Amino acid sequence: MDPMRWLRKHNKKILTFLVVFIAVMFTVPNIISRGRSSGQKSKVIGHYELNGKTEEFTTIQHLQANGELEVLDTFGLGRVLELMAQNPGLSRPLALMELGVSPQTLNMLERLLSSQRGISEDERDEFLDAFKTSGVEDNSLAADLDGFVTMSKNEAGRYYWLLKQEARQGGFAATPGQLENVFSAHRELQARGYMQSVEDVCRHKEITEAALQGMVGNYLMVLRYAEAMTGGPEISERQLRRLIRDDVESNTVLGTYVTFSADLFFKEEAEPGDGEIAEHFQKYKANFPGRVQKDNPFGFGYKLPDRARLEYICVNVKQLNNYYKEQFEAQTPVQQEETVRKYWEENKKQFSRRLPPDQNAPENQPQFYDPPFDEVADHAQEMMLQLRAKEKADAMLNTAKQMSQTASGIMAETLTDEQRREKASDYNSVATSLAAQAEQELGRKIDIVAATTDYMSADDIDKGKQFRGVMQYRRNQMQTLSQLVFRSQPFRPKGTERSVSSLGLYEDATDLYKSSGEGVTEGYMMRIIGADLARVASSPMDDGSQGPAAEAGESAESKLRQRIVDDIKRLRAFESAQEHAGNFAQAAKGNWDEALKQANGSLSEDPNKPGPLREQTLEQIHQHIEQYRQIQNQYFQERIRQYRMFLQQVVEIAYQEKQDESAAPLLVEETRFACHVFKDLQTTPPTQEEYLRRKPMTAISMSMAEPRLLLAHFSPPNIDRRMKYSPEEPLEQQSAPMPMPEPSPMDDTGEGPI
Repeated sequence: MDPMRWLRKHNKKILTFLVVFIAVMFTVPNIISRGRSSGQKSKVIGHYELNGKTEEFTTIQHLQANGELEVLDTFGLGRVLELMAQNPGLSRPLALMELGVSPQTLNMLERLLSSQRGISEDERDEFLDAFKTSGVEDNSLAADLDGFVTMSKNEAGRYYWLLKQEARQGGFAATPGQLENVFSAHRELQARGYMQSVEDVCRHKEITEAALQGMVGNYLMVLRYAEAMTGGPEISERQLRRLIRDDVESNTVLGTYVTFSADLFFKEEAEPGDGEIAEHFQKYKANFPGRVQKDNPFGFGYKLPDRARLEYICVNVKQLNNYYKEQFEAQTPVQQEETVRKYWEENKKQFSRRLPPDQNAPENQPQFYDPPFDEVADHAQEMMLQLRAKEKADAMLNTAKQMSQTASGIMAETLTDEQRREKASDYNSVATSLAAQAEQELGRKIDIVAATTDYMSADDIDKGKQFRGVMQYRRNQMQTLSQLVFRSQPFRPKGTERSVSSLGLYEDATDLYKSSGEGVTEGYMMRIIGADLARVASSPMDDGSQGPAAEAGESAESKLRQRIVDDIKRLRAFESAQEHAGNFAQAAKGNWDEALKQANGSLSEDPNKPGPLREQTLEQIHQHIEQYRQIQNQYFQERIRQYRMFLQQVVEIAYQEKQDESAAPLLVEETRFACHVFKDLQTTPPTQEEYLRRKPMTAISMSMAEPRLLLAHFSPPNIDRRMKYSPEEPLEQQSAPMPMPEPSPMDDTGEGPI
């Protein structure tokens, strides 16, 4: 038989055989490797008690638990739950409370189990301060906090395993409705580009979607269990009515007020002497600034936070933008339009706009509008030029990184911090060489400079002019420069993982850019060259800017000493403000306008000019809250919180006014060094209908976990104590096999057992 004729006749069968053969060849090794992984010898590494019986904890269970946490981390469950807590208005109501979990419980469990696990030394001190303020005395508290600080990444799986056993023993479970809420939120966040798709996660981790749902269910089960164990006591009807009344009235209270602040009298205060400065420093040197306590209502504090010294190379991206703009403008109008249109066609999704929710859309899914080219041409041109400038800056900084690592030989990640320090390259030489290359290539000078900073805190970085707005974009994550620096190896607890891109000393970091209203203006390559962990200053002259006190000694012009001087003067000025406010409150009860005129006259430096006191209204504060609520910004959210606290205090003194007719209502705010005197306060209590509408959610809010109970429940030492865990041998750092999750308890009714 002719071989060619035979091949043509049977080509389909041959092709089918080859496809099946190749599939088998690729599948069999995977099955074998999975069999080996699942069949590997399991070693007992500890014991714990459950239902009165001693159970074994094995290496396989430990690896599977860690593997399950890795899958949930890839899925982004922590981020989904966090956004559900912060932004309940996703495509439909997806508030975290619908899962029966408070944000506090979620936060504490994330500290124990997520990639952001652990508590820093600063946070440890903050916890201790909070418990001391609330009157909690517990000798084991410091040890519990140390359990968080010192816990390694490898131990998280054990605590997760133990918490799951506790939750199942108590009959807790996630419901189908809760799972659907979480996956619905994930789908919307994935559509916005924040998450990998479920399909990608399952393909990457080689698991089924059903297995992923089981893992998410396990995590929700543990959350619900922890919430129930740390929930507050039963809420009385009287407590609910009082809380709802205060909330409604603080949102509607009206009135006029005048503020006497310490700033009005600050300039009159004399400079304190060295003895007074030393005494004040000694009293508050162990407190972090801003921590208000019963014995420190003003929040004085001079303990130095974590500080880092940075070395950097900066590329002027704004100059690159101007270069590409000139190149673009040199083209003909036709060429310009063709160039911009091509960019628009390749990036249409970037110009898509989200429309207001449509109640008639299926499941209230978000709707988008894709504008035509003519509508966004100018914006597209601006984005295109900025992208070209940023891509060029990327190339320059990557070249700088290659030059730095080649010159110093520190490309190997196995080097220690000390070896990196010894081999560190000269940034000045790298910047000079890079600037010369850019000038030769572009035909113009581009500013590329190298410099070194003093030791800076996270606050110095975030609020300072030099690095304010610098962000790192890498691996689909965005973080500020301060987050990158202070989640890095010199500052994080040993053995923990706090960031996918955290650094060691003298390790180059790129993908750092500073943006403003004009777009990206600067690009950086940066490294940490010194770390000074949180500590008590050695004296008022030690502000931490020169590094560890043992190495650098005292600063010639200490910012800390000046802050102490200002605090002492402000405290004296506040005493004067209180005296003037008290006198005004007495006089204003009889004749407000005349009392205000006299008070302004006594404070005015020029009798021909109006005084510094101005009438303000509570209506203005309500307007500010409404404006700030539209802005998703941490600063404005903090301002809203401060305003709400102020209004709540106003409501309290409004009720006191009815009992005291000798003076106008007076509110003293120590944290702001200010006193406020009010007139015409009006409160509007809630109606019965408003009370009944608010009652369910208010009861849930009041039942949120108390911090001490949360800490006790999630502290690694306490988990071991509760489960009577005893290790057989220390855990070895091992890589987790593909997890085979246990079935997650599920209640088909949508309510769950508990």
